[in-house]
Amino acid sequence: MHRVLWIGQLTPERIEEYSDKHLNIWPEMVAMIKEAGISNYSIFVSGLTVVGYYECDNLERTKHHQEVAAISAEWAKHMDGCFTVVPQIVSNEVMYIE
Repeated sequence: MHRVLWIGQLTPERIEEYSDKHLNIWPEMVAMIKEAGISNYSIFVSGLTVVGYYECDNLERTKHHQEVAAISAEWAKHMDGCFTVVPQIVSNEVMYIE
């Protein structure tokens, strides 16, 4: 099981828009996320910082599925300008307690 974290920076004047869009996430986007093998997906907002976390069994397959899914491009266009991901994925986990 891979535990994946990503970090983003919100555009200050679009914080509410970012949250609203995720509170109303498209069903097709949710379906693609699940089809990509993603589970336990959460996004947190603290000030201008966005932190996303999810789990998947095969990180390369998951990333590929997301990259080629047409809905990903549509969602990216829908979210354009709301935030910037920096870096794309943080994968250097140094501790895990179950």
